[in-house]
Amino acid sequence: RRQRHWIEPPLVPFLAGQQVGHPLLGSKLTLADPPGSHVFTVLLDTNRPRYLADHKIEMAEVFPAAGYFEMALSAARLLGVEGGVEIRHVTFEKPLILADSQPVEVQTHFVACESSEWRFTIYSRILGSDRKQDWTCHVSGEIHSLLSTNTLSPVSLADVQASCPYLRDGKDFYSERLSQGNEWGSTFQGIQQVWRGEGEVLAEIVTPEGILSELKNYQAHPA
Repeated sequence: RRQRHWIEPPLVPFLAGQQVGHPLLGSKLTLADPPGSHVFTVLLDTNRPRYLADHKIEMAEVFPAAGYFEMALSAARLLGVEGGVEIRHVTFEKPLILADSQPVEVQTHFVACESSEWRFTIYSRILGSDRKQDWTCHVSGEIHSLLSTNTLSPVSLADVQASCPYLRDGKDFYSERLSQGNEWGSTFQGIQQVWRGEGEVLAEIVTPEGILSELKNYQAHPA
C-alpha cells in the first residue's frame, strides 16, 4: 500500500554569494554599483551562533554592540584591508532583538569611499516576512587605515594600573550590571578584575571556556 509523505524543508532561504566562513557575515556579494561596494548576508537567532543567547538585557536577547565592530573588522580583512585600522563615527540606530523561533536576515554593507576609508552599515529584517518589509538599520560607521606613522606606541600596563587606583572584583562588577538589567550569561563574563581611574579603565580578562574553540574564526570575539 502506497502512502504519500511530505518533508518540510528547513526555514533557510537561498543566500547567494560566496561563503566566507565567518559566523556573523555568512556569504558575500560584490555589487555592480556603486563601485567598490559589497554586501554580506547571514541568518542569526539565539542559537546561531549559540553564545548570542547569553547576551540578555532586561530579559531580551540583544545582539551585542561588540558584534557590529567584529562584523566591520572582519569584512575589512576579507576584502583585503591590511595593517592597523580605526573605527570612527559610529552611530547606533536601533538594537537588534533576537528570538529562538524567529531568525533574522542580517546584511552588512561595506563601501569603499577613498583609498584608505570605508563605510559600513548593518541592517536586518525578519526571515520569512513580506519581502516588501523595510530593512531596519542598526549601526553605521567608518573604517580608516592607519598609516605606519600613526601606529600606537607600546603601552606600559604598570603605568596604566598605577593611574587606576580603584580595584573592583569581576563578580562585583557583574553583580552591579545585573542590578541594572544586564543579564549576561557565562560566555559574556570574562572580566576578572577592573581597575578604574580618572577617565581610564584597565581590566583583566580571561576568555570563557565556552568560546575558546571559536576564537580562530574572529578578529575580536564579541563575547
